[in-house]
Amino acid sequence: MVLTKLNLGISTVVCIGLLASAIGGTLAISGTAQDAKSPARGDGPLVADPVGPRAGPATTGSEPKTTSARKLEGAWRLVEWEAKGKKHHPDEPEIWRIRENEIDIRYEIFRERQMKFKLPSSKAAGEVDFISSYQPGKTFTHACLYTLTDKRLRIAWSSFKEPRKRPTNFTPSPESDLMVWTFERILEDPGQAEADHAFASIFMDWLEAVQSYFASLGTVKTSEQRRKLEAERSRQLDRMTERSLQLAEAKPNTAAALAALCTAAINAPDTERGKKAQSILENGRIARAGLGELWKALRAANSSMLLRKKPAVLNTLVLQRVKQELDQPEAARILAFLSVEYRFDESSQAPRVFAEAADLILEHFSESPDITNFCFCLGNDLGSPPWCRKYEKHLRTILEKNRHKNVRKNALFALASVVQSAGQARQDEAAELYERFIKEFGRSDDPRSSARSSGQADFEDGLVRRAKAELDEIGKRGLGKPAPELVGEDLDGRPLKLADFRGKVVLLSFWSTTCGSCMRLVPHERALLDRLRNKPFAIVGVNGDDDPEALRRNLAKREITWRSFKDKRPGKTAIMDEWKIAGLPTLYLIDQKGILRKRWTSAPSTTELDQEINRLLK
Repeated sequence: MVLTKLNLGISTVVCIGLLASAIGGTLAISGTAQDAKSPARGDGPLVADPVGPRAGPATTGSEPKTTSARKLEGAWRLVEWEAKGKKHHPDEPEIWRIRENEIDIRYEIFRERQMKFKLPSSKAAGEVDFISSYQPGKTFTHACLYTLTDKRLRIAWSSFKEPRKRPTNFTPSPESDLMVWTFERILEDPGQAEADHAFASIFMDWLEAVQSYFASLGTVKTSEQRRKLEAERSRQLDRMTERSLQLAEAKPNTAAALAALCTAAINAPDTERGKKAQSILENGRIARAGLGELWKALRAANSSMLLRKKPAVLNTLVLQRVKQELDQPEAARILAFLSVEYRFDESSQAPRVFAEAADLILEHFSESPDITNFCFCLGNDLGSPPWCRKYEKHLRTILEKNRHKNVRKNALFALASVVQSAGQARQDEAAELYERFIKEFGRSDDPRSSARSSGQADFEDGLVRRAKAELDEIGKRGLGKPAPELVGEDLDGRPLKLADFRGKVVLLSFWSTTCGSCMRLVPHERALLDRLRNKPFAIVGVNGDDDPEALRRNLAKREITWRSFKDKRPGKTAIMDEWKIAGLPTLYLIDQKGILRKRWTSAPSTTELDQEINRLLK
């Protein structure tokens, strides 16, 4: 997986992400600050030039500070943004820190974007231009207005249809494309701000290294290239953990230091420095952390994860800490945050941390707006974990009590997914739940919906598309229905039909050698064929690999002897598209009469797989 953007809240994506086509884009401001008390008189123009986290001086030069720059210095928190006549409040803090000729825009305690500014004399009072550099040498200019008082900063964004048409007011109507941000000045502890700045540098350097690693991983062709890539990753890892421990030693009582320790422990659990960071966390640092700083640290560290899972001991420590202060506002967020880590867990039973967090959410936070991640873990566009059915009552309680749209949306989709996974007898009930979901959360025609971030809109639309696909699944490939015929070629180019296996119990597996869960299942699939070699049983695959040579090497290395369809068929729809496969592995169990009896959208436990196959072979 290539990391392309941070895991940010809606406010950051809407207010900043719209200005650049990618996270690597840059942003500049030019214009004049207009004092809200004196609209006819400006304090002098303001320009911010784009730079990265370690970029040099602004390309257009620098100028001495003026009264306007001094007024802007300090920290500003985004408190509201307005679009289409509707006001929105950010889910998470977004801070603009302005000092000397530099602006840091940060989400939580890491840097999202940095800007330089200067003070030319060519702009009219109250006017400001935001300039996004989306390609070297190319810019995109937005004509805007802003007003400034001692405690409040407001910025009016121009239309994206007519970006150079400057707004004339700060009142977005339902019909206009105007967007207005409102910031309030805040006071910050200098030591905390310095620590934040240090962690921002560590974070952005490491995030760049993670992105580079995953981008390069897809281009590796030889073992020597892979060795060099891993050696460079190790060097970057050593550097990040060294800097993280230095920050933790210099500023031990700051949230930034806690985030640095979490980042080192999560990304380098097997290194000496990573173990030292984990030891510090285990020996009291998490125990004495306030839930507010713990939440910030976990969010920041999680956004830089190179590995899928955090060390289990950290999750346990965090859970223990939260249980001590369930009345704190961050408690529900952290419990939901712990939950979502287990969305890909393939165990037959729910992990203990998830089980405890789930019961705490049910007992204390079923009405909270902060439990979306918990619902998402139990059912999303990639399906539900194998142990999800035990938590159906949790989802039903949340739907009964919770009034927050985003929570209800995820809870209802998850409930439909959980019910669908319960077996043939509940497929009609699952279909009704998906239909209800589409009716309640299908994309709105309300013009205000365009104010949503593109990321949120894509996610919502993705869930709706998945709900429609599952309805199609239940109708065409629902449990208890005949398996649709499959006709194509095997991996050697020979004709292959699913009907050739009629009279046998068939495990139909959609897989790829690039899918880790698929490969972990291969040894048990070989064992099944060996154990049942005298039984009417077969495994048939549908393979999605794009590299024939790499596929052949893996088939030989892993001793995959059973036949598989090629996913892509000349002149016909790809099999995975035809069957609307959302993720790999996906498995179907078909009885001897060709009837679909079981479906898994992730790797099932070997125990469950054996039980279901044995039941059909009796």
